[in-house]
Amino acid sequence: MKTILESAQEYATEHFKEKLPLDAEKSFIDGFLAGANFAQEWISVKDELPEHGKTVLIMCDNKYIGLGCIRYGKWDYKYASSITHWRSITKY
Repeated sequence: MKTILESAQEYATEHFKEKLPLDAEKSFIDGFLAGANFAQEWISVKDELPEHGKTVLIMCDNKYIGLGCIRYGKWDYKYASSITHWRSITKY
């Protein structure tokens, strides 16, 4: 499995066939990494909830991490103590 940095470098190479100035390539990779890091952040359930029916990673108050989703306005997760954070499941 590739690291996020390797994916950023591969993406830059594939999408810019012509040689880029080093500062432009670095800026592109930095932007890619910033987007990837943002996608990996945990979101507090106090701030936002995922869309209905979308399976996401969840973190409970006891730091347990699992999968869950919102169904009919409630978390669908059979071991939930108290879900505090969630994040989308991303694929690189």
